[in-house]
Amino acid sequence: MHVLRHNWREAWEETPQGKLCVEMYQKFQEYKKLMEEDPGAKRPHGIEEDFPEHRLFLEALYEGKEREGKREEQDQRNLEKARQAPRCQHVFLSGDRCQAPRKRGKKLCRMHERMEETTPVKIDLGPLEDPDSIQLAIQKLLKAIVDGVVDPKAIGQVTNLLQVAAWNVTRTSFGLEAMGEAS
Repeated sequence: MHVLRHNWREAWEETPQGKLCVEMYQKFQEYKKLMEEDPGAKRPHGIEEDFPEHRLFLEALYEGKEREGKREEQDQRNLEKARQAPRCQHVFLSGDRCQAPRKRGKKLCRMHERMEETTPVKIDLGPLEDPDSIQLAIQKLLKAIVDGVVDPKAIGQVTNLLQVAAWNVTRTSFGLEAMGEAS
């Protein structure tokens, strides 16, 4: 969508009205800079005459600043809403809570929601997000093997995946956050 809009804009800028609009914008920016740099430019040579073009410029400048102020206020309100957004209910083994905003109507953030979706039916090894949780998963797997809950054919695959998780845990950002090493 963004590329399509960009291509459309480039095509429009090549039309007579687009060229004129771009030129007018550039001149407006030059005039704005002049007005900001030279306070005397607001009333050239002390003349009290009010030119319609100058009045139009000042109105546009005022409206632009007013819109910018409103936009900043809206951004501040949005930022405050984001700060107050409910947080993920996931608790790491360290006891720390996940600080990501939770999904609307859910208890977990997007990442922990996805991790929940991957929980196996027969045995829940828990989230493999830090060394402690991986060690706990190994203990759960050992118990499941002894209790005969896990298919013997799947044991090798599960242990291989635990090895991958142990190797990968130090390379993921949520693993570092859980261990308190995130910057």
